[in-house]
Amino acid sequence: MEAWAHVSKSTVANCWKHADILSCEDQNTPVDPALNNDSGITNAISELQGALDKLSVQHIAPKNVPTVEELLEVDGEITTEAEWTDTEILEQVDFNRREANGEHIPELDEPEPEPELVMSRSEACQALAKLDRFFQSCPGDNFAQARALFPKIRNELRRDINESLEQADIRKFFSQ
Repeated sequence: MEAWAHVSKSTVANCWKHADILSCEDQNTPVDPALNNDSGITNAISELQGALDKLSVQHIAPKNVPTVEELLEVDGEITTEAEWTDTEILEQVDFNRREANGEHIPELDEPEPEPELVMSRSEACQALAKLDRFFQSCPGDNFAQARALFPKIRNELRRDINESLEQADIRKFFSQ
């Protein structure tokens, strides 16, 4: 903090003016006419850089303190907020109104969870066997026609089960 004692008010004011932080009308500090030319600005920047270096050397500030040029580089700053469009303003007003009125706001709803697999192929095979036994006891052609499909479905389920049990090697993985 001692280093700042060596920096004059007019030096800071002129640097702020140069960086467009303050205009001359916005401050009571008089502008040093010597700083209104390029050499005056260069001297002010050098003076500030010297003060920053002293802070770093005296371990008052971290060693990676930005340079004065980096601190004054306004054009290189990233814009973190953009002006809202009319549509965004209207959407926000509508959202606030609905929230204040206690209305349901779908945007705040939790997303629907992914549906879980109803049953595994093994469980489907067991259920098919039970359904087959049930259909055997039922009279009528519709039950007999449905039972005629069961062997084909059962074979497809068993084939899927067997394929999932096969040990895969790296060549099979890359050949697909």
